[in-house]
Amino acid sequence: MALWWSINRRHCRYILLELTKKGFMLLACRMNEAKNKHEDLEDQIEAMWLAYWKFAFKHKEYYQLMFGLGMPGCETVKQIPEMAAFTEIVLAPVRDMLAKSKNANADPWTMRSALDDASLINCSALARFSAGANG
Repeated sequence: MALWWSINRRHCRYILLELTKKGFMLLACRMNEAKNKHEDLEDQIEAMWLAYWKFAFKHKEYYQLMFGLGMPGCETVKQIPEMAAFTEIVLAPVRDMLAKSKNANADPWTMRSALDDASLINCSALARFSAGANG
């Protein structure tokens, strides 16, 4: 019985990991598609943000699996290519915007954190997508 339980736990972890990878791959595709519709960096970031929220509401199960314990740490991101690709898609336009602003001391992760905080505060946008996100 103990061997059976051990094997099944490994299989469950593997299945959950593969579903997490697929979720990050889908989210990265949606955000990249949204980004590529715009030339302006600010418009790209806004479109990506909206794609992120639409994904979260349309694919709740993936989202909960991907972010249920918060944002994955750096080591996890480095080990899972799908997470690294998602991270790069998120940070690339932020880095470009920082370079354009000539603010050499700015940190993309700080900017991303600020964007996360702003998204939590922006309840009207959240309500708009939670009411009927079909993207």
